[in-house]
Amino acid sequence: MDGGLKLFGKIGKNTSVGTLGTYHRNNQNVILQASQSLTVTSNISAALLSHHHRDTGANNVGYLSGDVRHGKFSVGSNLTQTWADESDGRNGFISLGYNGSLFQPYLSAFFVDPDFVNRLGYRPFTGYRGIGLGSFIRNEWREGLFRRASASIQSQISNTYEGKVFRRDFYVSSLVLMHSDYALAAGWRGGQFEEFNDSVFSVGLRARASDRFNNVGVTYNWGEQASERIHRISGSLNLHAYGFTAGLSSQIQWHFETRYQQIFTLTYDFSPALSLGSRLIWQVEGVNIYFALRRSGYAGTDFFIILGDPNASEFKQRFVAKVIRAF
Repeated sequence: MDGGLKLFGKIGKNTSVGTLGTYHRNNQNVILQASQSLTVTSNISAALLSHHHRDTGANNVGYLSGDVRHGKFSVGSNLTQTWADESDGRNGFISLGYNGSLFQPYLSAFFVDPDFVNRLGYRPFTGYRGIGLGSFIRNEWREGLFRRASASIQSQISNTYEGKVFRRDFYVSSLVLMHSDYALAAGWRGGQFEEFNDSVFSVGLRARASDRFNNVGVTYNWGEQASERIHRISGSLNLHAYGFTAGLSSQIQWHFETRYQQIFTLTYDFSPALSLGSRLIWQVEGVNIYFALRRSGYAGTDFFIILGDPNASEFKQRFVAKVIRAF
C-alpha cells in the first residue's frame, strides 16, 4: 500500500508553486517547487527534493534553473546540487542559442561530478564534462511538391574528470514532408563511447504524417553499435473511428541477441472528458496488460483509475486511483 498527495497552483500573476509527497513503507519523498516569471521572456525556477529510503538513507537534491530570451538569442541554464552521506556532487548545464528564420544554431556546456547522487533521477553515468554544438535548419513552402523540410547537425564531446575519452557523439537527421502528407526521414548517428564505436543509419517512411489519429509508418536502422552489428525494424499503425482509437507498434532488433516488442492500445471515448482504455505489451520478458479509466480535461474533479502496472514485464495485480480537484 502506498499513497501520494500533490498540490500546485499560482499565488500571484507570475508565481507558481507546487508540492508533492509520497509514502511507502520503505521510502518517503517530498518535493517543493516554485517558478517566477521575471519578464515576458525570462523566468527562474527552483526545487527541493527530500528522499529517504530505509536501506540507503537520506538523499536531498536542490535544483535551480533560469531562461532568458532577447531578440533571436536565448540563454538557458540549470544547476543541481545533491547531498547523500559524504557525497555533495553537482550537475550543471548552460546553453546559448540563436533562433533564426532558417538556421537555429546552439552551443552548450555541461558537467556531472563523480559524487553526484540522485537516487530518484536517471543518471547512469557520472564524472564527465564537455560541450555540445549543433544547428537546426527548417523551411516551409505553400505550393509545390514539398510542404516542409528540416535537418539537424548535432555533436557532443565529453571527457572524464581524469581526461580520458567519455563520449564522442555525432548526429545528422533530415525530414521531408510532402503536400500529399507523406514524410520521409533519414539520419545517421555515430561516434565513440569509452572504448566502443557506433555508426548507425536510419531511414523511415510515414503516410498521413500530419494526422495523429490515422497514420502508418515504418523505420529501418542498421550499422554498428557498441562495436557490434545491429539491425532494427519498427512499424506503427494508428486508426480512429466511431469513438474507438487503436494503435499497434512493433519492433524487432538483432544486436547481440534477438529482441522484440509489440504494443497494442485500444481506447474508447465515451465523451471528450471520459475514456476507457487498455494496453497490451508483448516482449521477450513476458506479456503485460493494464486497463485505465480517465475522466479529465474539463471543469470539476478529474480522476484516473488504473488496474495493473504499466511498467511491469508481466501482468501485476495492482489498483491505482488518482484524484485531482481544483479549488
